[in-house]
Amino acid sequence: MRAISHTSDKSFGVKICKSKETGTSHQDVFKNKNSSITVPFGELLFSIIESIDLLEVITFTSSEKINQKVYSDYFFNKEYDLTQVFIESNLDKLEVVKLKKIQNFLEKCNDDKSFCSNDYLKALAVSVLSRENPLFNLFKDKTSKYLIRQFISEFPIPFGYTTAEIKEMLDKEFFEYEFFTQLKVNSLSELCIASLFEIFECGYVIRKCLSCGKFFTTSNEKKLRRYCNRPSEKNDFRGCFKFRAYLYNQNYSSTVIKEYRKIYNRLKFRTRSKKNSDIQVLNEFKSGWIKLNKEFKNKQDKEQKQKEYLSSERWN
Repeated sequence: MRAISHTSDKSFGVKICKSKETGTSHQDVFKNKNSSITVPFGELLFSIIESIDLLEVITFTSSEKINQKVYSDYFFNKEYDLTQVFIESNLDKLEVVKLKKIQNFLEKCNDDKSFCSNDYLKALAVSVLSRENPLFNLFKDKTSKYLIRQFISEFPIPFGYTTAEIKEMLDKEFFEYEFFTQLKVNSLSELCIASLFEIFECGYVIRKCLSCGKFFTTSNEKKLRRYCNRPSEKNDFRGCFKFRAYLYNQNYSSTVIKEYRKIYNRLKFRTRSKKNSDIQVLNEFKSGWIKLNKEFKNKQDKEQKQKEYLSSERWN
């Protein structure tokens, strides 16, 4: 089968890895001529959709230097710096409209998991992609996807099967393995469609976290997970699922977090005055807390630094 030529130098795919130590993991992989980025499964899709408000602002600017700084500032407060994914993608008002359609689709997936299928995704692609877009080969039949999508592996991959089926076959033969999928993408909307295809191919569905309200992926089981594993400032960069368990099991954490929320609420209340000084103090408090939690990974060191930070007279 002959692959369809594609002029883009950007590619997206998923890395599926199984090891004795960590079990099976899925990760997003984005590559361009300058860099390679690997993040948790679905993170690229969700980060793009969550940045729609920012992207609307970007469409009103044309300076690459300005955009670079805007993206850098935006991702400073995030666990993953995805500036390179955004900065080289062509962006206009139509692209933002396409991303909003994808956002609406994610909401439908959360409300009804039957939408988490490539049949429904094909209907979304029709409304987002141009008719001649090579990505439509993902939906034609079992083999047409090979025209634009590669499997990269050190051993033969069964032909014509979904990623979930391939994984199931490999699980029976190997204790450890690793393989990649890869296809070319031109835009953020194409990357989102490709990511949704990979999520559904792997047998996963889309949910919205009951704690932080963000989208996340979970395996398609009878009892779907209700809390995400996506690190953010709201969950101490642990993921809401782990953070809830962490707060339950760690006495010190409940004390520290209660103090954090007490100070945060006090500073937040002061901003009602709309004084620039009060707003600045709140922003400094939040950014300093984020930096601290990202810098210290050791439990004891982090606890000590958190207590020192919260006891500062700056927040009184």
